[in-house]
Amino acid sequence: MGRMSRSLATAPGRVCVVAALCAVLALSTAGCGGRRSAAITLRLSMWGDPQEQRRVEDAAKSFEAENPGVQVEVETAPAMQIAGGITAYEQKLIVLIAAQDAPDVMYLPRDRYEFYAEKGALVNLDPFINENERSGEAALDPGLLEGMRVSGGIYGLAKDADTVYAISVQTKHPKEVWDLLLHVATGAL
Repeated sequence: MGRMSRSLATAPGRVCVVAALCAVLALSTAGCGGRRSAAITLRLSMWGDPQEQRRVEDAAKSFEAENPGVQVEVETAPAMQIAGGITAYEQKLIVLIAAQDAPDVMYLPRDRYEFYAEKGALVNLDPFINENERSGEAALDPGLLEGMRVSGGIYGLAKDADTVYAISVQTKHPKEVWDLLLHVATGAL
């Protein structure tokens, strides 16, 4: 009888725990009717003035609209010089690369692009460039490829005289990242 009364005494406690768990589950699934989380999240790291940032964010939104299930997070950092001639942006980027948390697409200073390519931090874009007619080397604006060949490969696309778009070797979604890089680099909005 003692055993039965102990079991009955804790039954209301168990009911409360079960009820609390049901409430938590109900509340956590209540917001599921809205925007579903993307199956793939890509990170694009950049520097630039507010107008450049808006342009890249607009390109990211356009890319998301054309690629359901892909979300793009645009990360910014100042391009101001700090000690040793390196920028705050590049300092942050070096830390992220070392921590195995590099963004998928990144702006790089053109004068340091070769360094990153030779250190193995960037994806060789040749297979993507030559893969199809839309992105074949002949189809790309020659300005995007000018001066980009390093050690027999192309590891970035020229944005302008000072900046290169590149893909981190740490990316888990190279095909989608190439599509994003091409979308942003060609100004497709």
